[in-house]
Amino acid sequence: MILQAVLGTFIGMGIAMILSFVEVSLGEYLYPSGGMLMLPSGITAAILVAILMGIVGGLIGLIVGAFRLGTYQGAAVGLVVAVFRWRGLYEAIRNIARLVQSGHPGFSLLFPDLLVLSLFFDFVIVGALVSTCLRLSSQSTRLGF
Repeated sequence: MILQAVLGTFIGMGIAMILSFVEVSLGEYLYPSGGMLMLPSGITAAILVAILMGIVGGLIGLIVGAFRLGTYQGAAVGLVVAVFRWRGLYEAIRNIARLVQSGHPGFSLLFPDLLVLSLFFDFVIVGALVSTCLRLSSQSTRLGF
């Protein structure tokens, strides 16, 4: 059980760091104005966000691995973590709705809120993927690989 929890932590950290790094790097590449996040622009922002998301992904992986949760339960753990940050989710959804209702929103105006929204829902993806990876690793050890 402890090995499962440690493995889940490392898998969760890795998945969360890769997802967030790719998303923020893409965002900074598309909109290099530096105003997308309240962080230094460029690769520095991507690294900082990846480290922070990796910590939360490790926590999700620890919970999923320790309790040997299934795919849907792992996704639910990620959703619970995202709900803890409900104010950020609410603000992003509200800003997107306000921009859409105002007429013809430009993608450059929507992109920062879409990025925030996708980073929150990455927690759901991390929970599901950690559970799936742990299930596959336990099956492969039973098969003798």
